[in-house]
Amino acid sequence: SHDAACCIVDTSGAHLYGGEKERLSRVKHDGGEVDDLVDQALTSVDATLDDVAMVVQSNHHFRIAPFEDRLPWAVSQGHYPPSYIDPLNIFAGIPKREVSHHLAHAWSVITQAPFDEGLVVVMDGMGESYRYMADSHSQAEYLTDLHLL
Repeated sequence: SHDAACCIVDTSGAHLYGGEKERLSRVKHDGGEVDDLVDQALTSVDATLDDVAMVVQSNHHFRIAPFEDRLPWAVSQGHYPPSYIDPLNIFAGIPKREVSHHLAHAWSVITQAPFDEGLVVVMDGMGESYRYMADSHSQAEYLTDLHLL
């Protein structure tokens, strides 16, 4: 999905939960805050934020880490509601890995594949430009398609 979604995979790679925000909000292509979705996801697998070992995240509009760094100021100025800094939205203190748009698509199928080896092809009308990936290539905390070369 290109909209807000959540998937929970356990440490063995087993898929435990998958859901889209629009299914909860009943708003087509809903994005933004994910606290309600994360709450539902964790509740459905009888877990809490304390059980989360890592968050892998992607946003095809902008990088998440710099956005989250600015959130306390943006919320204080009224640009975003206080709920944007809710722990269920920002996962404070939990290790995170931000991946490019296309890698997020590719990795989303790995736990569902019925075989050990294969080729994943992502054909999509959106995503990062080559220049954006090249500029981000030296940033280890942001994994792009170019890191695979």
